Amino acid sequence: MSKTDSGTWRMLGRLGLTHTRGQGYALSPDEQFEAKRAFIDGVRIRSGSDRAGNPEKTPTDRLFYLDELTYELHPTIDSEWSGSGDQPTAERGTCGQREGRLLSAMDTESGRLFYRQKRSVGRTDLVGLYREMVEACAEDSKTARLWVVQDNAPFHFHAEVLQKLEPQVWPRAHPAFEYPIPGQWPDPTDAALSGGDLPVQVVPLPTYASWLNPIERLWRWLKQEVLHLHPYAANWKKLKRGVQRFLDRFTEGSEALLSYTGVSRN
Repeated sequence: MSKTDSGTWRMLGRLGLTHTRGQGYALSPDEQFEAKRAFIDGVRIRSGSDRAGNPEKTPTDRLFYLDELTYELHPTIDSEWSGSGDQPTAERGTCGQREGRLLSAMDTESGRLFYRQKRSVGRTDLVGLYREMVEACAEDSKTARLWVVQDNAPFHFHAEVLQKLEPQVWPRAHPAFEYPIPGQWPDPTDAALSGGDLPVQVVPLPTYASWLNPIERLWRWLKQEVLHLHPYAANWKKLKRGVQRFLDRFTEGSEALLSYTGVSRN
């Protein structure tokens, strides 16, 4: 074997070893991490989202992934193709900084996207989105219950939200799961266990475990196509329309979205 650097590299290559830059990641501090992940896995099996023809699938159940994103008027910076010797640039506006907030949920059956785009989103927007999802799925007579995987944003667990939904499964199945709400908010336990008329079940993600929520990849796609190096730093309305046009591509269902987010069963 050659003792040169190139000989060493070739030997390591034959052994399947490469010299690769390391990548950091966040370790979820959630003490119920394994229990919550197992609960999510059980919901995925129940809804049949793991594989087509799943014998354990309950036809009346459907799985959604929900998340929020904040984006700014100023463009984000990323790599882009440019002429040799040139550097991609993006103007950063001199007007006051503005932010937009997105609330979105993805149907893993059809790839249909439901969303709200506002200056800020809260409890009323969340309940309205749930209701829109339920009404859309009601067109399919086999769909009776929606399971919605989502993070620990406090307003997801507010009593005024949970009282609109059917009695929740997870507080009974996993009483150790905590409600991640501010101390001054009303205790949502009674609301979660009594419930209302919307056949929606909340599926809590472990804390700081965004990799378990595939809709996060939708935000990566949005940033790549719209937000990175965008030319609308002086025109908030045009930027919002660009975001809307991107999201509207998926509101009738999209196999491309399912594929990009990694939940396609094809």
